[in-house]
Amino acid sequence: MDQVTDFLKEIQDTYRFLGVSGDFSPPSLNKRVNEAVICKSVAIKNIGLMFFKTLNNLHLYKAYRFFRYNNVLHKIYKSINIQSKTYPKLEDSIAKRIRNELMVDIENLEKLLNKDLSSWK
Repeated sequence: MDQVTDFLKEIQDTYRFLGVSGDFSPPSLNKRVNEAVICKSVAIKNIGLMFFKTLNNLHLYKAYRFFRYNNVLHKIYKSINIQSKTYPKLEDSIAKRIRNELMVDIENLEKLLNKDLSSWK
């Protein structure tokens, strides 16, 4: 399967295809999102969850929002209790099954868009 190496060009081509300005460059273009992570300590995670639940149950909504959406506190928590990990490689047999299940949809999309999607097959 082909991998996109020029993300900006790909997203701008998509924008133009959709009929919107291709000049826009999303600020999150080169940021990783939905990274695989694990908690170093489930106890710390549970203490945090109990803290937020208690604030909510006591109707301390301003305090809840302050702690919940405070970027500095979030970064501290991540540095203490979050560890990056990698997703496991998709097994070839599963990838093949998914491609087979989606083949008709891919072919229909190719016809609809009049675009070669052979890299998806």
